[in-house]
Amino acid sequence: MDILLNVFEGPARNLKVWRIPVVADQGVIFQIIKELSWKGVADLVFSNELLYFKGEPKKVIEELKREKGKVFIGEPLQEVTLSCHSDERLIRGLLYSSLERIFRKRKWQAPIGKKKKAVPQIDSNYEDIYSELRRDIVVLFGLKYMFEIAPGKSLRLWLDVYAPLWSVSKNAVYT
Repeated sequence: MDILLNVFEGPARNLKVWRIPVVADQGVIFQIIKELSWKGVADLVFSNELLYFKGEPKKVIEELKREKGKVFIGEPLQEVTLSCHSDERLIRGLLYSSLERIFRKRKWQAPIGKKKKAVPQIDSNYEDIYSELRRDIVVLFGLKYMFEIAPGKSLRLWLDVYAPLWSVSKNAVYT
């Protein structure tokens, strides 16, 4: 048995989700996905003109209908099972959506750009999460994260320390 120090591991299981055909500009649909996740309405992923989601179908459809002229909803709405053997990319997308929503709920920024990294908001109540170098630059202690469905079909969440130089005034990685 291998010992993995920076990973949480459990059995990969098939995942029941909702699926609905959707036609929209990719930029529009990805912005909607982000907003619905941030609001806690659903965790979503878009692939091949199909929107897959975990959440309340009526609420998701209601939110999509608000985007009149930008999003066209097809039929049927179906409950489907994603297989950990053939739908790994979709399952990982839903897991990232869920994890990043949890980070944001706890006042962390995630993801940082397109990278799977998260950092907490700088708060004087939590001085142990950063180390001040100058008044406007700190080393901020966060996480890099990655989901993997391993060959033996176990699900892994890899976590590593991420400690960027952080510009307090720009609230972004120091460049």
